[in-house]
Amino acid sequence: MNYLEILDKDKNQRVTRKILIANELLKKHSTPFLIIQQKEILKSINLFKDYLPKIKPFYAVKSNADKYIIELLKKYNFNFDVASAGEIELLDRLKIPGNRMILANPIKNKKSLYSACKNKVWAFTFDNIHELVKLKNYLTEFKLKHIPNAIVRIFTKSEGVQTDLSQKFGAPVEDAIELIYFARELGFNPIGVAFHVGTQSFSSKNYEKSIQDCLYIFENVYKRYNIELEVIDIGGGFPIDTIGGSGTDNLATFFEELSEIYEKYELYKYKVIAEPGRIISGPCGTLVTKIIGKSKRFGKNFLFLDDGVYGCYSGVIYDHAKFNFIPLDKKFLDISYKDRLIPYTLAGPTCDSIDIIDENIFLPDNLEIGDYILSTDIGAYSIMSATAFNGFKPAKVLYLNNNDKLENEHIDIDFDIYSLNIVSENYNESEENN
Repeated sequence: MNYLEILDKDKNQRVTRKILIANELLKKHSTPFLIIQQKEILKSINLFKDYLPKIKPFYAVKSNADKYIIELLKKYNFNFDVASAGEIELLDRLKIPGNRMILANPIKNKKSLYSACKNKVWAFTFDNIHELVKLKNYLTEFKLKHIPNAIVRIFTKSEGVQTDLSQKFGAPVEDAIELIYFARELGFNPIGVAFHVGTQSFSSKNYEKSIQDCLYIFENVYKRYNIELEVIDIGGGFPIDTIGGSGTDNLATFFEELSEIYEKYELYKYKVIAEPGRIISGPCGTLVTKIIGKSKRFGKNFLFLDDGVYGCYSGVIYDHAKFNFIPLDKKFLDISYKDRLIPYTLAGPTCDSIDIIDENIFLPDNLEIGDYILSTDIGAYSIMSATAFNGFKPAKVLYLNNNDKLENEHIDIDFDIYSLNIVSENYNESEENN
């Protein structure tokens, strides 16, 4: 889909509005910059409120740990899915208590578990016996009173997803039943089952199959071991349209199907939680870059942008993400350009040849150095995994309030979780890997 086709299908004027905002901000701000729109975050929040009101969302901090987003979600009573001591301590700094967190990384280092116990995190996930034994040994060493509840994560077999997360995590269903029993025998409090269908799952059937597995485990772990479970964690994977630029605008059918699944399996009998990440932080982000170079190499047209896969387009490498690319000059937005589009390879500013953002992107034949390019729905993961490789700093971040007025800005985004330290007489960081 080329950018003119995107604009032709832009019935809600969503992309058109983002173009107008970007051109206005370009009057005062140099590229690259990432626009964060509060309005888009609220739209995503309302999807869960309107269609899945009885499911408690735990925002996946990993998708974008910017405190602006986190504090807004805190205000709207979201809980939080954390993966490390750094993320736990970041939320603690923002006055978010541990009972609003789940440590959803199935493999935890000592520092993460210590922080979870110290901050009284509600629950943690696990998917193998070695993890349980390791955690038991850590807890014996820590001698802390609080032990988070335990949730077993199961393997999922999903279709049509962008990234299959079960390549790394998840126990087979029958193994999960035994793991729950073993967790109880080790002194943990097993309370439920978690799964993750994989990223960008546009099919609700992926969720339905895993919910069936959860209910099977609930039934059989009670029959065999008299253990009652109450939590079903349906994970993340909620999709957004990063190519067509519609964000969450066309997800009503998908969420209606999830709501029907909730009723079909009488999930109101249980405590159901979810871990949305991309669907919250993705649509709110729009990246604006400048063309800083062009060339023709072996018959291919190249455009070099001032941001690339080491920056906000890092999702191309780490997340298998695909984005749209829209020229900002209004002359290029006219339908008359449909016969003047040629394929380009888009590259970033670094000296590394892996810094290729995308290929065969159809753009105007007369784009020049100094023209600007916009990509919508790029707020998730992108800035989180951006680096300063080759001395190129990550994009400046501009925050717009619910009226799309500039509210704040900064260059070094405020989620330096790695500078946070956990200090305790019971925790010895030098022994972390022992």
